[in-house]
Amino acid sequence: MKNTTIDIAIIGGGAAGLMCGCIAGRESHGRLSIAVFEQNSKTGRKLLATGNGRCNLGNTSSSADSYFCDSSVFPDEMKQCLTFEYTKSLFLSLGLMIKTDSAGRAYPQSGNASSVLDVLRNNLKKYGIEERIDEKVLSVRKNGGGFIITTSKGEFAAKCVIIACGGAASPVFGSDGSGFALAKSLGHTVTKPYPSLTPIFVSEDLRPVKGVRCECAVKLLSGDSVIACEHGELQINDNNISGICVFNLSHYVNQAYSEGEPAPCISIDLLPDVNINKLKSFIVKTALDNRDAPIDEVLTGVMNKKLGAFIAKKAAGLSPAVRCGDISKRELISVCNEIKDFRLTAKKTFDFSKAQVSGGGVKREEIDFNTMSSKKADRLFFAGEVVDIDAACGGFNLQWAWTSAVISAKSAVLRCLNDKNK
Repeated sequence: MKNTTIDIAIIGGGAAGLMCGCIAGRESHGRLSIAVFEQNSKTGRKLLATGNGRCNLGNTSSSADSYFCDSSVFPDEMKQCLTFEYTKSLFLSLGLMIKTDSAGRAYPQSGNASSVLDVLRNNLKKYGIEERIDEKVLSVRKNGGGFIITTSKGEFAAKCVIIACGGAASPVFGSDGSGFALAKSLGHTVTKPYPSLTPIFVSEDLRPVKGVRCECAVKLLSGDSVIACEHGELQINDNNISGICVFNLSHYVNQAYSEGEPAPCISIDLLPDVNINKLKSFIVKTALDNRDAPIDEVLTGVMNKKLGAFIAKKAAGLSPAVRCGDISKRELISVCNEIKDFRLTAKKTFDFSKAQVSGGGVKREEIDFNTMSSKKADRLFFAGEVVDIDAACGGFNLQWAWTSAVISAKSAVLRCLNDKNK
C-alpha cells in the first residue's frame, strides 16, 4: 500500500464510520476513492449489540436538547438533523424501514440489529466503498495539503480524514480510545473520557435487598439542589444500583467526581405514584387494624417484602418481626418518609467495560459543527462518540452518530470534489 493515495479515509467501522462511508459514496457518485478502516475482523460489532440486539437507532423525542451539553453548540441546520423525522428519512433512503415502541424508541422494522448493519454494508458495496478490516490505524500525520496514514498493514496518503472510531466504552467490541490519541496527535484537546450510562456503586450495603426491582423516581442531589431526575425500573444489587433511570444519572456522577465535587446523593422515591399523605394514612391505619401483625406484613401491602423490611430497619431500626402494636406512630411516619425519600451515596460508576458510551472526547470548541471539521487541522473531520457529545439511553447516542456522520461525510466529499474541479 506504500505510496497509495485515496481521497477520503474513514477511521472506524462502527455506526458513525459506516454511515460516513454510505453518505460519502452516495454524494461522490463514484468520483472519489473512499475506504473505511476497521481494526476488528468485522465492521459494526458494537452496533449489533445495541438495544439488546435490536438496535435502538433513534427516538421520537430526539432534539438538540437531548444531549448533555448546551444545545447552542449545534448550528440550526444540525438541529434539524438531530430529529427522529430526519433519521427515519435517512434510513428509508438507504433501504431500511423503522418502527417505534410506546416509549418512542426506534428500531429496525425487522427487530434485529443485523438489519441495520446489513443495510449499511449493502450501501457501502453499492457505492464501491472499500471495507479494510483487520487494519488498525496506528498514526495520522499532516503532509502538505493532506495526510500520511500508517496502519498495521502499511502506509498511504489521504486527502481527507474522518475520525469516527468511537470512544472508550465497551472495549470488548474494539472501542479502545485510539481516536482520542489520533486527535491529540493532530493538535486537538481531549476532555478526559469517562464511563457513561453505567450502573452506580453506592456506599451503603444493599445485600439484604439484592435482586429487587421496582418502578421508582430517582433524583441526583448536590446538597439541596437537584442535579437531574429520572423515572423507571430500579434494579438493586449488593453494592450498586442499575436500570435505565440509573444509567442516565451516571453521566452526572462522573462529572461531579471529575470536577472534585462532593459525592452526590441519590434520592429514590420507591412509590412515585402514591402521595406521601395517602401513604402515611394507609400505613398508620393498617398498622392500627393489625396490631398483632409484624411490620413486614403491613409493608407487603405496598411494596416488595424484602425491600419493606430493609426500609423499616433503615428508617426506624425496626426488625421485620416487630408487632405493629409495639411501633409508635412517629416510627411509622419515619418509615413512610423513607419510602418516599430513600437515600444512597453515589461512590462511582462502573468502568468502561460496563459503559454503553463514553463521556468526554475531542473538545467541542475545536470543531466547526457546521461541517464537523477540525479547527486545528485542515481536511480533518470527526463523527460520533469520539467527540465530547453524549446523551441518555434511548437511541439518542446513535442519533448523534448518524447526524455527525452525514455532515462530516458531505463536508469531506465537497472538499475533495472542489479540489478536483480546480
